[in-house]
Amino acid sequence: VQRVDLDCVLLAGRYTLLDRSGAEVLLPHCAERNVGVVIGGVFNSGLLADPDANQTYDYLPASESLRAQARELQTIAHSGGVTLRAAALHFGMVHPAVTSVVVGARTAQEIRDDVEDAAVVIPPSLGAQLGFFSPP
Repeated sequence: VQRVDLDCVLLAGRYTLLDRSGAEVLLPHCAERNVGVVIGGVFNSGLLADPDANQTYDYLPASESLRAQARELQTIAHSGGVTLRAAALHFGMVHPAVTSVVVGARTAQEIRDDVEDAAVVIPPSLGAQLGFFSPP
């Protein structure tokens, strides 16, 4: 993004509720240069879909610390009336550089869940608690 003109880039797993490292350099440069960002891996290998059922992160066993963080995020999401899945999906969608979010699915039900989660409205107060992007 800093060296060539691009229309879009894919950022996988580095702008999520658990890993925000993409926001440090890449996302600001993309916003500045009008480069669209496609976010992938919003569920961090499943940990942010359901931290009790999916205990992987970046395709490896998640540490107890990461599992505890995911459970804490789940508690916050539930307190705001939404699922962790919906919060994780929407987290990537609100940054101004992000043009779309790609999700994976193993079953037709997971696709239905993704569509349902995309329609959820995240209350601004919950977004603030979870650290959603807010304009300066």
